[in-house]
Amino acid sequence: MEQRRWLLLALALLLAIPVSEHFKVTSPEKVVGIVGQDTILPCTISSTKPLDNPQVHWIKITDGHTEDIYTYRHFGGEPMQKYCGRTSVPGDGFATGNVSLTLKNVQPADEGRYICSVESSVWFAENDTKLSVAGTGEVFIDVLGYQEKGLELGCRSQGWFPKPTVQWVNEDGQGLSADTEIHQDSRNLFSVWSRVTVTGEQVGKVTCQILNPLLQVEKKTTLSLSGTGEVFIEIQGPQMQGLELGCRSQGWLPKPTVQWVTEDGQGLSVDTEIHQDSRKLFSVWSRVTVTGEEMGKVTYQILNPLVQVEKKTSLSLSGDAFPRVSPGLPAFWTVFTLFLLTLAAAAAVLVYRGKTEEANISQALESRLEKDLKQLSQQIQTLIQAFQNMQESTERDLLMIRTDLENKRGMTEEGNATMILESTWQKDLQQISHQLQNLQQILHNMQMSTQRDLQLLRTELENKQELSKVESYKGDVTLDADTAHPRLEISADGQKVKDTGVIRQVPSNEKRFDSHLFVLAKEGYTSGKHYWEVSVGRRRSWALGIARESVTRKGPLTLCPQNGFWAIGLADGRDCWAYTDRWTRLSAYLVRKETQSVEETAAASLRPPSWTSWN
Repeated sequence: MEQRRWLLLALALLLAIPVSEHFKVTSPEKVVGIVGQDTILPCTISSTKPLDNPQVHWIKITDGHTEDIYTYRHFGGEPMQKYCGRTSVPGDGFATGNVSLTLKNVQPADEGRYICSVESSVWFAENDTKLSVAGTGEVFIDVLGYQEKGLELGCRSQGWFPKPTVQWVNEDGQGLSADTEIHQDSRNLFSVWSRVTVTGEQVGKVTCQILNPLLQVEKKTTLSLSGTGEVFIEIQGPQMQGLELGCRSQGWLPKPTVQWVTEDGQGLSVDTEIHQDSRKLFSVWSRVTVTGEEMGKVTYQILNPLVQVEKKTSLSLSGDAFPRVSPGLPAFWTVFTLFLLTLAAAAAVLVYRGKTEEANISQALESRLEKDLKQLSQQIQTLIQAFQNMQESTERDLLMIRTDLENKRGMTEEGNATMILESTWQKDLQQISHQLQNLQQILHNMQMSTQRDLQLLRTELENKQELSKVESYKGDVTLDADTAHPRLEISADGQKVKDTGVIRQVPSNEKRFDSHLFVLAKEGYTSGKHYWEVSVGRRRSWALGIARESVTRKGPLTLCPQNGFWAIGLADGRDCWAYTDRWTRLSAYLVRKETQSVEETAAASLRPPSWTSWN
């Protein structure tokens, strides 16, 4: 009997030992996944014998919490509901030994320890892999403006994980002092907004660089601050007052200053346009009309205010460069001047009249302008016809003189006189032709300008009508002192809020915000359109909008629709943002009589406004 027991025990040990020798599960210790991309968590089964009824379980452990991810058997895989569509294991996993888990569209919340557990009827083994998530974003530099101390630049980026580090450096690699804000959104991704002021001593290339500490990957953008361009002068043509010159240049940074000066150093009155392109560089187009009294050397100067570098070019003008007025032109300029006066008077009437008459006046003005332009065009056509008649008459006279002289014998001196006379008349005819061509171009430009002015008037009227429509939804808003952060003081009538700068002794309640300088209004809406006005005064930073009544009021929070906030705001007196899940920069916002106006359509139980009083 004892011998039989020994044999049974030995047989069991012999059956167990070969299993551990022929089966093994391997996986790496660490894997790094990139935000928004697919990541594979490797897991391999090494086996020299077929597995009996095998199955694989993928399990995630985060902060001690265990969560089933995916189960894989011979007949297929089954993801848990939360991971449906995001996880998969190769269909031939048991045949190839590859039972790796593919995780799609990785997010920061996917970080954790993943266990690959493999079992059969006679064998069980598991291994684990730590998944770390990293994300980077594009880096953009904005030219915010020229300040008293220098040029202010802004650097922005979003989509980072984990929290990045930000640094500004100059061309020599030296760090610059910056003001940096880093915020985390509802997906745990970090966005960066950093500002720096560059002085004249720090010109050259300035770089904003952002580092992902996990990947040790750096993203950066460089801006050259010593931008200057070549300067070119062009002769545009004669005008009624004199000769019009144009000057163009591009590739400037920061925004340059422009000046035209005479030979005596006196400044001239100019019309200058400065535009900024997608590369943040400025281009300049400037026009000046020089009269006969200002002939001589005319110089165009462009100055880079940051590096105090000036580019200039000069043009010498003699009396011959200035146009001679044709006898028929004064009548044209009289008509042209009367037309401009008519246009100005009609525009003044349009501004003066009340809103109820604006649309009719706009139509009447447009009709009047078209009529005047047509009349002006007819005047020019009359001048052109007169010129053509004069040209034909001159050619007939020249032909008669030439024929008469050829019939005479003394052709030497008289022939030379004819050639001189003909040359002089041809020159005069060419000048008159050139002046008429300029007049035609002036008419065309005036027509285009008038059409643009009319479009601007129409747009202004439409905006006023739209504003009147919005104001019809206006309602009163009273601030709720019970929701205000302890630093905020609400006036007795509930119409004003003030940041006292100190934590005041106020009753503690569930409605009060305790970590952000927010306050809600007493009024609430469930549907419809609503409009209210808030005077923000001269504050450089604020946020304004609507909030769900159920928003979190204790501890840290982020302004975004996912958290129940729909808000816009101004940051540091310069940038206006819509506080979406990823902040959206607004190109402009409505300011009327120092009043910020907002129209919202409420689709749930909402309370206006959510107000942030930032320093």
